[in-house]
Amino acid sequence: MVKSLQQNSLKMIKKVLLSLVILSCYAYGQETYFEVGVNNTSYNYTFESSTNDFELDSSPGIFLRVGIGELLPNLDYGFSYHQFNSIGKLYEDTFEWNTNYVGGFLQFDYPLINNKLILTPATEILTLFSGKQFSFGEIYTLGEEPEFTGLWISPRLGIIYKVDFSNYISIGVGYNFSISINATNSTDESLIFNTHQLSIKFDL
Repeated sequence: MVKSLQQNSLKMIKKVLLSLVILSCYAYGQETYFEVGVNNTSYNYTFESSTNDFELDSSPGIFLRVGIGELLPNLDYGFSYHQFNSIGKLYEDTFEWNTNYVGGFLQFDYPLINNKLILTPATEILTLFSGKQFSFGEIYTLGEEPEFTGLWISPRLGIIYKVDFSNYISIGVGYNFSISINATNSTDESLIFNTHQLSIKFDL
């Protein structure tokens, strides 16, 4: 049943991404931008039979968002890519997780001060593209691990300060915090990504 849910969620992601491409042809206005930065992610992992001896630490990764249009004024959408990584330790053994997630987002831009300081609440829908676990001298793929796969919902709140260089180009620096939750995982293992982001945004 879990495998069926994962397959259905992947089909849903594909439909969402296809819809975003189609909507870009009919968007209210054009708001194209690139936002790139660093993810600093910590895992919140729970398992009924686990002990408190397992230590998890945050680990850096990168992210990229591409805004491709507006559905309504100040409500933009696009594609996103994230690395949600972490390291851990159990007694003398070390663990490392490197993941790559892809998906889409909806973001509302709320100007605060003269259109320079902007609040950016958003929601992203993501799914695992690839992932690996390094432990006990071995490398394991995460593509069949239900706590990593499936449909992820990632609400996000951020703030950005931008400077206009012309009528067509502006650059901004920002901070975001997001919580990513696996909406399709029905196993006893629960995983949540808590992520702090520092970013640079290029509006075109």
